[in-house]
Amino acid sequence: MISRILPQVRISKNSRLCSMIKQLHFRSYTATFTHSSFPATLMRLNAGPVYKPFYGELPVQSKEQITVVESAQMQTSQQTDKPWTHCVGLEWARLMPNTFPMQEIVRMMGDYYDDDQEQGISVQRPFIFTIPKGTTLPPRLTLRREGLYQFSIQPFEPTSSEDLDDNLKCFYAKHAIKQNLDEWLTSHEYADAIAPENEDIWMAT
Repeated sequence: MISRILPQVRISKNSRLCSMIKQLHFRSYTATFTHSSFPATLMRLNAGPVYKPFYGELPVQSKEQITVVESAQMQTSQQTDKPWTHCVGLEWARLMPNTFPMQEIVRMMGDYYDDDQEQGISVQRPFIFTIPKGTTLPPRLTLRREGLYQFSIQPFEPTSSEDLDDNLKCFYAKHAIKQNLDEWLTSHEYADAIAPENEDIWMAT
């Protein structure tokens, strides 16, 4: 894990996480592709062993919703008593290969979780869901590449948030290899991670 950070520094780390993910999301990548199967092994940081969307991760379908979500995220970024699951930027880190930024995000959230425990905040433990390369998505879902190395599972056709949640729960329950934070860190050393720009390498995993 990365070095311990005092709880009162959470605002700056929160901002750094959001900035890092958004910069990589837009850097040298403008096209959006969709896939019916996983082109690489991808991983999702999750709260607990059962799929649960992060705060701010629900699908946004209108400008009015965007305004509401951005306002809520701004309020969250200014608070230090929220659990690790409310960190601004996690909604940008839905599915990623084992890159250095993925490692940094997982370890950062691990530190946040430890801080939450010390402060008596009740929150589920970080888990990492791994979806192997070649896994086929059901007809109702599609995999969308949203950035240099970021992907998300989206509905193939417009649907309600409740139906999407149900479909994602079923998908991850059936296909995800689930590890808690300690298990994942043991089997995924930082030195073995891949630079996000080395697409040929992480696409081959």
